[in-house]
Amino acid sequence: MKTPNLHLLAATILPSALLLIPLALLVGCAGPTAQLTEEARVNLGTVAVQSARFTTQTEVAVPLTPGQAAASVALQLGLSLALTGDMAGVLLMPVGVVVGGVVGGVQGTPKKATEAAETALLKACAELDFQETVRRDVATAIRKNTRHPVAQAAKPGTKSLPHAHSLLEINVLTAGLSGSQFRDANLSLFLRVQARLMSMPGGAVLYEHTWLHTSGDRTFNEWAVHDARPFRGELSIASRAVAKSIIREIFLAQPPRKGDPFTRSLHSDKRWFEPGAWAGN
Repeated sequence: MKTPNLHLLAATILPSALLLIPLALLVGCAGPTAQLTEEARVNLGTVAVQSARFTTQTEVAVPLTPGQAAASVALQLGLSLALTGDMAGVLLMPVGVVVGGVVGGVQGTPKKATEAAETALLKACAELDFQETVRRDVATAIRKNTRHPVAQAAKPGTKSLPHAHSLLEINVLTAGLSGSQFRDANLSLFLRVQARLMSMPGGAVLYEHTWLHTSGDRTFNEWAVHDARPFRGELSIASRAVAKSIIREIFLAQPPRKGDPFTRSLHSDKRWFEPGAWAGN
């Protein structure tokens, strides 16, 4: 089993930046390379669903220690006073740093209080095959919700698929836990998944899009209990939700519904097709 390239979120960045880091990592992706026409959708035929050959990057928002939290808050408060632009703010900078350090220290979590949870979550990230989990759920969703036959899964990177008319490549770009790193803050599991639909043979890209799914609301330690069972279980739920959204958009030509609890699209410039009959073979 492949071990994810684990990257812990920087522990001394400003609190406001800490909240934005996951979004900065998750957005910044290209929109669809082509509009999927109704004619192409109807003629997708037998579909092969394949995992991307890349390793999923995992991001875990480990709680800040008291020292890290103090440094973070002190720096933020000191900078905010300096940026006021007046002399009073500059003169109060040392006081702001001291006050911020005290406040930040209270918001930190002792390292020993999170060591076991961190070990369990890193172990889960290393053991879970994010790519295959989502690929399998997408293939299952196609079988259950469309009339398209699904070809036997090919090895990642395979471009010669004689029994398939189209190829849907699934790439889980990033996954993990995101949110504030202060004491007892709730974190959410996230998946950022790219789907690329190609015609076979030839590999011409018919459609490409990226989805961001977030779910769950637990503290760092709560995610990690019982060998990270909540984290592992939420991954299964999130994977099926993303698969449902991918199938609804690509194969059933339906836009996300208002208040859709499953996922949200990162792009808003796509042309939606009117819901109609499911695509035939």
